[in-house]
Amino acid sequence: PLVYLEGYHSGYKGIGNGFWRWDATSTLATNRATVKPTAASSGRYIPVFYNGEVDITRFGARHNVTDNTAVADAWSMAQNNSLRDNVLFVPGGNYQITGTLANTAMSAVDSTVGTRFLLRGINKGFGNSNNGPYGASRLTMVTDNTPICSVTGPGNIIEGITLAFSNVQTGSNTNGICIYHNQVSDLSRSRFENLHLKNGAYGYYSYQGSVYQPNNKWENILIDRYTQTAWYGGAPGTTTKL
Repeated sequence: PLVYLEGYHSGYKGIGNGFWRWDATSTLATNRATVKPTAASSGRYIPVFYNGEVDITRFGARHNVTDNTAVADAWSMAQNNSLRDNVLFVPGGNYQITGTLANTAMSAVDSTVGTRFLLRGINKGFGNSNNGPYGASRLTMVTDNTPICSVTGPGNIIEGITLAFSNVQTGSNTNGICIYHNQVSDLSRSRFENLHLKNGAYGYYSYQGSVYQPNNKWENILIDRYTQTAWYGGAPGTTTKL
């Protein structure tokens, strides 16, 4: 059977709404969206996602509210190996977090080990979209000296979103970075576009530069209010646009 919720929170009809399906044999770990009936050892209500998009509002995330658990639970489900290529979707609104989003590197795009970093919002261009009930898509890090995104491996996508710190950062290296290229393996065949990176010590920081980044696409990226370097890690690759 299917259960439909009009909204995740009372008084927020249409935000976090959707279907949940009943799986009588499921023993998935419960979180802000996966529900276990009281006293049941098995059986779960599991959110139904469409187009491979794991919407953070289905886990209780709200505009202008700090709720790292909601975003972390959604990210964990998007990164679940059994649900490969699910994208973390951030609708219009400013969603405040305290912890880094990070993936486990894949050795190749078609690898069965590890996960890709897939993050999408609704923004066009540099993030000036006014679509959605709360405007453009934005993740705001409220913890100082903590990277917002830590990306490893090939075949990643970050698009249509503002990644910002609530305070202007002054840290260095892996601290205070909007997108940190944690160079464990290559970051080739990735796409980064329609982004606004704001208030970081670095907008983008790559530990070993772009020698490991062939066939990437960087397009329509605004980096502002940085205190160290907008882009650190060498010149973009031959197919890169910035």
